[in-house]
Amino acid sequence: MNKYFPVICFVIFSFLILSFSKDNRSNISNSAIAGFWVTGNPADPNAPSHMKVFEENGSYYNVGFEKGNTIMTHKGEYKILDEGHYKEKVTHLRFNAKWDLKNKEFVNSYELSKDKKWLVLSGVVFSKDGKDSLKWSHTYRKVEIPE
Repeated sequence: MNKYFPVICFVIFSFLILSFSKDNRSNISNSAIAGFWVTGNPADPNAPSHMKVFEENGSYYNVGFEKGNTIMTHKGEYKILDEGHYKEKVTHLRFNAKWDLKNKEFVNSYELSKDKKWLVLSGVVFSKDGKDSLKWSHTYRKVEIPE
């Protein structure tokens, strides 16, 4: 027993080191930002506004309210990377989009208020010709869904 003690200690020590050095990203689920989020005033068709929906299954979509029309601007998949960053992959895009989003992945930032009623998202996108970029930031309020 005495000759196996150092080996057992080494195995236990190695397991503990691997456990503590494990990437924390796997501990954060998509449910951190899941829900319906709105910005602007959808009741005023002249006001720029939109809605972003994050599903817990990793899908999302953006809905825009533009000049009296309601359109889906883009949709795709997302994944929380860590506390403060998430990745979007755009799978579908409106036909007349200025920004080069389709089939691209973007790492964006997010900040959720302590009461989980406000969400700030920000990132950068590029035009189709690559000449212009847009650094964007939107503040959303959570849509309350009564139970």
